[in-house]
Amino acid sequence: MRIPASHADLVECPPVAALTTLMPDGSPHTSVVWCGADVHLDVLASKYARRPIRYFGDVVPADLATVEVPVLCRIRPVRVVAAAW
Repeated sequence: MRIPASHADLVECPPVAALTTLMPDGSPHTSVVWCGADVHLDVLASKYARRPIRYFGDVVPADLATVEVPVLCRIRPVRVVAAAW
């Protein structure tokens, strides 16, 4: 499937992601998410800041690295809905 021309600019803009799951009653719940592992977090944080930074220490307190274990997950969508605002 191809990205519709009306949404092709999303490939060029800074990466932003949201994860939507369905609650037991069928209503949607959407959360902004960061994707996984330490190195990936540094790359993502640097892209958002448009300069080299470290996730642990520059974005969140460095001591969180001792209690958080980043995990990189790949999620395969079963359906994509594009909405124009």
